[in-house]
Amino acid sequence: MNTMFPWRPPLEENWAARVAELEAIAAAGEMPDYAATRSVANQQFGPRQQLRIERLAKRLGK
Repeated sequence: MNTMFPWRPPLEENWAARVAELEAIAAAGEMPDYAATRSVANQQFGPRQQLRIERLAKRLGK
């Protein structure tokens, strides 16, 4: 798989589950924990993970 940001740590096994938790918090109208959000955003992404993080960031930006 082609990854973006090769200097970042590898993608964690539970990355998708952690992002899903943050998405659920954002969907409820609350702001997720900053450290948790930064942690999932600071990993090596493939194209799909990059799109998912971008969507989460847009939701949090509103």
